Amino acid sequence: MQLSKRTIEVLKNFATINQSIVVKPGKKLATMAVARNILAEADVEETFPSEFAIYNLNEFLSALSLFENPELEFGEKWVVIREKGAKRGGVKYFYSNKALIVHPTKSIKMPDDISVEFTVTEAILTKISRAAGVLGVSDVVVVGDDEGISLIVQDRKNDSSNDFEIQVSDKAQEKPFKFFFKQENLKFIPGDYVVQISDKGISSFKKADGTMQYAVALEAT
Repeated sequence: MQLSKRTIEVLKNFATINQSIVVKPGKKLATMAVARNILAEADVEETFPSEFAIYNLNEFLSALSLFENPELEFGEKWVVIREKGAKRGGVKYFYSNKALIVHPTKSIKMPDDISVEFTVTEAILTKISRAAGVLGVSDVVVVGDDEGISLIVQDRKNDSSNDFEIQVSDKAQEKPFKFFFKQENLKFIPGDYVVQISDKGISSFKKADGTMQYAVALEAT
């Protein structure tokens, strides 16, 4: 088996959420943060033949990078990585014990009662990330009122901190609301996302093409 560029991109993104991963048989990858506040799922084009666990995902990806055209042969206790077409040599990479790894056991399922839904573009997400870095703040607030929905980057514990606001919808909201996130938890593969937020403390960011979905816990008010 060979991994596509997109699948490697997904694995690199997942490594920013959890350094370890448990891969299940099939065409879906999933991961969960150790703090259990982020869950991510991705549909991929490859079909993985069996379950296996990788403890250090960045190390595994670095092992892949040793080869120009890596091919993977999955065994019971390890995966062999070698140059495509080669019959010998390569890297024998041992699996981990999945009991040592925090990993999701269920797929993402949002509550039926969604408080707000809107679309956020890749450009807006990039600006939010840049603004947080420029201003040295870490909170992202989703604010809804009679003027629409905005994302505000700020330090919510400092009333005099600088902030950055960008509107994502001009549709008036029936009830005003505020939902809080940490910028560090918004670790998404670039793209446009449909956002759903529930006042039960959970949110969903689903890529517009349907191939990726992240569930992110809200911060306490």
